[in-house]
Amino acid sequence: MKTCKSVEKKIVAYIHGELSESQTEAVKNHLESCKACRAEYEFHTATLDVLHDALETVPAPERLRSWNAVARMAAERKVTLLDVWYSLEFRSLVTAGAVVALFILLFGGVVVFTNIQGSKTPVSVVVEDVKERNDRVAIRPSGRIPHFVPPGLSGLPPNPDNLTYPEFANSYAVLDNPDDLTLFGSARVYNTIVAENTFKSALESPLSTFALDLDRVSYADVRRFLDNDQLPPPELVRPEEMVNYFVYDYPQPEGDNPFSIELEVGDCPWNEGHQLAMIGLKSADVNFSGLPPNNIVFLLDVSGSMNTPEKLPLLKGAMRLMVEQLRPEDRMSIVTCAGAAEVVLEPTADKQKIATAIDLLDTAGNAGQNVGFVEAYRVARESFVPGGNNRVLLATDGDFSISGMSESELVRLVERQKESGLALSVLGFCSEDEERSRIMQLAAAGNGSCSYVNDILSARKTLVSEMGATLATIAKEVNIQVEFNPAQVKAYRLIGYENRPIGRVNAKNLVGGGDLGEGHTVTALYEIVSAVSDAPSPNEELKYQRTELIGSDELFTVKLQYKKPENNSSEMLVCSISPDEVSAVPSDDFCFASEVAEFSLLLRKSAYRANASYDRVIDRVRTVSERDSNGFRSEFVRLVEKARTLDK
Repeated sequence: MKTCKSVEKKIVAYIHGELSESQTEAVKNHLESCKACRAEYEFHTATLDVLHDALETVPAPERLRSWNAVARMAAERKVTLLDVWYSLEFRSLVTAGAVVALFILLFGGVVVFTNIQGSKTPVSVVVEDVKERNDRVAIRPSGRIPHFVPPGLSGLPPNPDNLTYPEFANSYAVLDNPDDLTLFGSARVYNTIVAENTFKSALESPLSTFALDLDRVSYADVRRFLDNDQLPPPELVRPEEMVNYFVYDYPQPEGDNPFSIELEVGDCPWNEGHQLAMIGLKSADVNFSGLPPNNIVFLLDVSGSMNTPEKLPLLKGAMRLMVEQLRPEDRMSIVTCAGAAEVVLEPTADKQKIATAIDLLDTAGNAGQNVGFVEAYRVARESFVPGGNNRVLLATDGDFSISGMSESELVRLVERQKESGLALSVLGFCSEDEERSRIMQLAAAGNGSCSYVNDILSARKTLVSEMGATLATIAKEVNIQVEFNPAQVKAYRLIGYENRPIGRVNAKNLVGGGDLGEGHTVTALYEIVSAVSDAPSPNEELKYQRTELIGSDELFTVKLQYKKPENNSSEMLVCSISPDEVSAVPSDDFCFASEVAEFSLLLRKSAYRANASYDRVIDRVRTVSERDSNGFRSEFVRLVEKARTLDK
């Protein structure tokens, strides 16, 4: 569901009464007729509701120490309402410190707390630099409203009972062990450092394949570290996830094709003499209102491991927003699992009943997920809609036990239900790669998508703005194979995608791949060395191998292989590009994607970063960020500036 760009920029101003009478009337009339913009308006007003509720239950002073930086950041720098919402992680995280931030952001003015004795003490927002006390590390605020861990979570000790307001004003949270430092949100845990893709000879290895099972968690993790004044660990930076965090303006598919392929080649900004090839893929947009009726069964992991602010509370907030998008013909039910399965909401289209059930959700016990699957599928079967989208939507952090059933048996259960018309999609609140692997396997078996959620932006993106993509998979086992022409290309290097290998039975059959929903864009970048370049080839020293070249002026050919959800036969789209199609003036999308990749190489301390530079990234992105209605590209520039400051 897309908002109208001309109105979207005025919604916040409309809420705060900052428009003229004529503008106010125009926006009001538009909101009455446009569902997408109305949803955007309701999203922003929900933020104000959070503020109102929070003011009713402001916690005691001693609960506020780890939140003092929130007020300081709000006072120091103007940020958007979206920034605040993304920082607060819905109602469960709205503490008094967050309320202070919202007041400064929305209303301005001096913030004054009332202490226990009733006197008023202005809270200082001047915070000293990071200090170390032996092995104890002080958590300091960042250049933006940060994601701080509330007291008692992730190793952060609760505040001492004798903390008073003057102490609060200049205090900072301390960890006993630096290794305990956990940035707010479910930052991914990397067990190994993935070796970078190397340059390969187009003579020796002309084929390059990778799966399109992308998530975008790396960008969110990088943002968290930088917002807390730290450079991210190099192994955390995955270039393909950084690049694909952003949406690109690729053309719509033509005819009955579910995808379009856009190819572009230009100069490599960080390595003079090399070229950069961009492969852009876009799946067809599907109007949510035109989709078949939905029979959605939420299977919620409410075990103890989900009892952190960035998991179940975040999910509940996103589900509330999703409910507003449901149509009269859609049905939703909820099954929870924590040791035993419980149907907390029978199938219904009543939005008030659904909202009430969501509000009552809470964590308890341990998850025995196989029991929940059986119950969820039973509910879905009893409310089955012929010709509709019948789907179980599992939300879990992957930390569940399986009693009485092996993992392979659970996968087979999901596969059998898929064959009977019940699909499975997964919302992952995972941090460990092993946990991600488990839920990805389940989603693949259930002919559904697997989306990862670690903050409000990703939650809202998955369940609201990309609701159709989450609920409607248009292609499965999607992968790309690129064949380079050694007559034109001496060597190439795929940037990222190291952990997304594809098996190949033969030249026409690839094994593995990801699923894509409607309206998705996927981008891949190759650094290539032209055959006329003076740069050495990886196999230039080979004594015996010689390859006879076939006369062709094509640089490379892209083969996109996929299966439609309803069958298991592969289909393929083929597209090529030749040197005379290389543009001297690259597109805005090419420039932006290449600079996101360059930034990734810098953060990754890549051996292939050559002459990469923060300054060039900033300068080039600023020239191509006019189309930035959601502010994501402007935020990217801010992160690059922060990294440039820290990387000295």
